[in-house]
Amino acid sequence: ILTDGRATVGWRVPRRGVRREGWGSQAGLYICTFVGIWSVASHGSNYTKVADKMKLSPWEPDLRTIVERIDEGDIDLQPDFQRQEIWPPNKKKRLIDTILRGWSIPPVFLVVTKDGKMDVLDGQQRLAAIRDFFQNNFSVDGGITPHDDKVKSLHGWSYKRLDPADKRMLDQYTMRCFKITDYLP
Repeated sequence: ILTDGRATVGWRVPRRGVRREGWGSQAGLYICTFVGIWSVASHGSNYTKVADKMKLSPWEPDLRTIVERIDEGDIDLQPDFQRQEIWPPNKKKRLIDTILRGWSIPPVFLVVTKDGKMDVLDGQQRLAAIRDFFQNNFSVDGGITPHDDKVKSLHGWSYKRLDPADKRMLDQYTMRCFKITDYLP
């Protein structure tokens, strides 16, 4: 979403926002903050505000809603700027373990497109892991430390094998998301 018309080389997250560097030494550098997008001069000391309409809106859907929105195509896990899904099974299992324990996970950032759909800006691997578990592509690992008796009792179970109470707990687990709107592409 931050662009100067050149190809993206990489993303870095400093303390104050998201920086994007363009292709080559002539590319502009942008800092995205919660109060606008700032262009930084090549020597890095002058800041020029280039957009202040971008909005971040909190959204806390439950996991069932997220998976349904992914399945319906309302949430795109693979927009053009996203890398492929790369989490190995053990990392996916750790995420599900975290959710089963009721612990919080980092928020997801979604860019709302002109047609009202959402492109995943940050959180693709987490959302893909959740989708894959709900689609029974892997099972719970009850041996993750620190040991938890409840999670241990679910070892080897896929989503479809969970009892209704455990499914309901997963379905109703809320995830913090931020919708990004009114940005300059």
